[in-house]
Amino acid sequence: MSDRFIPYTDETSVGGFRDGFKIVLRGPCAAALREDLRHPDPYRRLTGREGVPLKKEPRTDIRLWKVEETEIFFKHYLYPPLARMKTLLSRIPKAQREYLALGFMKSLEIPCVETVGWGAQWTRLGSVRRCFILTVRERDTRDFRAWLKEMETAPDFRERAAAILRKLAGFFRRMHARGFFLLRPNTRNVLIQPPHATGPRVLFLDQPYARFLSGPGARWGQMQDLSTLL
Repeated sequence: MSDRFIPYTDETSVGGFRDGFKIVLRGPCAAALREDLRHPDPYRRLTGREGVPLKKEPRTDIRLWKVEETEIFFKHYLYPPLARMKTLLSRIPKAQREYLALGFMKSLEIPCVETVGWGAQWTRLGSVRRCFILTVRERDTRDFRAWLKEMETAPDFRERAAAILRKLAGFFRRMHARGFFLLRPNTRNVLIQPPHATGPRVLFLDQPYARFLSGPGARWGQMQDLSTLL
């Protein structure tokens, strides 16, 4: 996927696969977090930052950080030993795939949450031990699933929902024309901003399974996207 990705131009990175870890930061927040990159163990230093805990499970850790005036979601994927073996089959870590996917969608002028960076740690065998992605928190939003429940009694609900679905259909047509598919989209990974506006923005987030497909795979990917979300 990375060879078909349109790269960011403002990245700062440390480490690499041979170092056993890599961290990539971008945008204004990169400068504020750069001190962590100078630490002898930058991955531990950065991922150990305190924040508001939002989700804590054996394989997922989500926190909300405050970096200067920006609120950032830190999402950490953790892999137990058996799950690590499966990552040997993947070219890139899950968090990096999500980071690249959001960047590619941005290049197609499809609204997405702003990415701040990603990082990964590998074992000596080359499997992914853990990885993370950082994204900016968007204010005054509802995920599409919550929006549907909240607005279903509104007198103009059908018209407003139809307008959002038309926007989503247009975004999918744009992605599919480039051979790019989300594969597991759902209504919780679409934000409506602001939720009570007549013509709100529609933004994507959390797309770690997105990839490029061609031939019969493209047809399958199209069916997955449209049947899952629309």
